[in-house]
Amino acid sequence: MQIGDSRVLPHVEHLAKGKGFAAKDSRIQQAAEECLPFLCERIAGQDAAETLLRGSSASNPTPDQLLRPTAGAPKTEARQLLWPQAPEE
Repeated sequence: MQIGDSRVLPHVEHLAKGKGFAAKDSRIQQAAEECLPFLCERIAGQDAAETLLRGSSASNPTPDQLLRPTAGAPKTEARQLLWPQAPEE
């Protein structure tokens, strides 16, 4: 299991370079070196999840561009679909 985020990256890089506690114990440096690629990948995934995508450039999309039927999906009766509830007065 990997834990950590961008706040711990400088510390792990420091240890992977053999500095700090890693200067006294090579096992710490080795563990940091092994952890570093996974930590970088995790940080990149978190950054991607927080990135907003730009809107579509289509100015007047047609209805068939907005909704497309799913291919091969079983047909669902309209009464089984979810509908918004009318607000109570």
